[in-house]
Amino acid sequence: MRTTWRTMEVSDRRWTEEEFLAERGAALKEWPTGSEVDLDEAIAYHRDLPDHRVQPKQLARVKAEGGIMILPQLGQARLETMEEFIRFVEGECGMTDWNDSWFLILDAYSRKKRFDAVDKAIQASTEAGVNLLSGYPAVNHGVKGFRKLMEVSGHSMHLSTLDEDPRLCTEITLAGGATGYLSYDIHDVMQHSRDFPLDRRIHNHQYISRLAAYYTERGAPILAWPAGHNNGWEPPGIKLAMVILQALESARQGVKHIACSYGLMANVDQDVAALRVVRRLLDEYLAKRGLNDVQTYAGTYPHLGTWPVDVIQCSAQMAWEATISRMGGAHFMYLKSPDEASSTPSREGIGAEVKIAKHMCNVLGSFSLGMTDSMKEEEAMLDLEVRAIVDAVLEIGDGDPSNGMIKAVERGVLDAVFSPWVHVKNRLLTVRDREGAYRYLDHGNLPLPAAVLRFHKAKIEARSKADNKKADIDMVTEDLYHLARPVGTHVFSKL
Repeated sequence: MRTTWRTMEVSDRRWTEEEFLAERGAALKEWPTGSEVDLDEAIAYHRDLPDHRVQPKQLARVKAEGGIMILPQLGQARLETMEEFIRFVEGECGMTDWNDSWFLILDAYSRKKRFDAVDKAIQASTEAGVNLLSGYPAVNHGVKGFRKLMEVSGHSMHLSTLDEDPRLCTEITLAGGATGYLSYDIHDVMQHSRDFPLDRRIHNHQYISRLAAYYTERGAPILAWPAGHNNGWEPPGIKLAMVILQALESARQGVKHIACSYGLMANVDQDVAALRVVRRLLDEYLAKRGLNDVQTYAGTYPHLGTWPVDVIQCSAQMAWEATISRMGGAHFMYLKSPDEASSTPSREGIGAEVKIAKHMCNVLGSFSLGMTDSMKEEEAMLDLEVRAIVDAVLEIGDGDPSNGMIKAVERGVLDAVFSPWVHVKNRLLTVRDREGAYRYLDHGNLPLPAAVLRFHKAKIEARSKADNKKADIDMVTEDLYHLARPVGTHVFSKL
């Protein structure tokens, strides 16, 4: 049954400290481990962390020195297994640098607040001696469990979180020692929800951003991670617009450190242009709103479309994405395991992803891409596209990104490709051009400038002419598996 679209009033107004503290009581009571959260003690714990275990301080140094942060992903049901994986990767796979960090993945039950089912799965995993969850159940293991991971690891950490209501999970992980949090709302409902109302998700996002600001204001800086990954088939423009809008929300609540995560498309011009555009425009829009004291960073997340099951092909794609990230000037890159397409990543798989990324960084050294004519054109078009979408959302919301996003979804000004969320129009259709970049076959009601539409149309027509193939729904579905095809079955026959 479809839920009510509007359930509460939200606005881009900074919560008072009294409002924030008043809501914490109910949030912490959702599961018994919430009682382990002690804000004063947690802030004191954070203040004692060395700089290389604090993500905002790591990224500030990365940005100053031209390095890159590596973020392998890890999630297992049992604490003992988590500790084993951490020791293995840090001890035997080269994860030893000051700018290394962990991204812990939450399990699917926890993401939907099915904590009773999580308890049973942890017990079954212990009895069977195998992992029976898709990630790390942070809420069930609580602050004490997260602190154990911090004791084993020599690096900083943050965690993926609940799809609709991340308040309790963020409270627990920050109290446990995480120095970053996933800072988004529309990104999550479009990817992971069926009918959850956006206004309630925005409210929950504002809560966790206010929590991060509370830590930061007391000498324990916390990094916000707004994301633009979506399903993996959207062109960069719509993704970057959502990143910027979510970052503006976080900054309004007092967050001072923001790392924008962009989901790669596997085309070098498109991906590097996206990194350059989001860095420039985020700072610009923050300044327009008087938020001039926010430190910003931009980096990459692995492509979220279909991946090849073949481990060698996966490894090649990982190497390519690491290359784009490094050459494109990313401040950080999330990593994917070569065995993730067919199973929960093993410790050897996680170790392999670290080795691949680090080796590619060593090979490239300080090399960065220049500006080719095709890259200039890509960046110019992307700049126009992102500005048009963000400006339209802000105009619809009378300058308020929170209300603007709600109204923009209603009008299709913010939209998606194949989203499970019933409230979105789902009118966007995309195909790849001859170079493998994603283009709009149908842009729905996105407020794209005429020049951008002509650019996308010309790129699609060049592909159709070269392949003697009509750009239609068959091409749309064919391209969903572009990166997952076995070697020798590539769709672009005329390349």
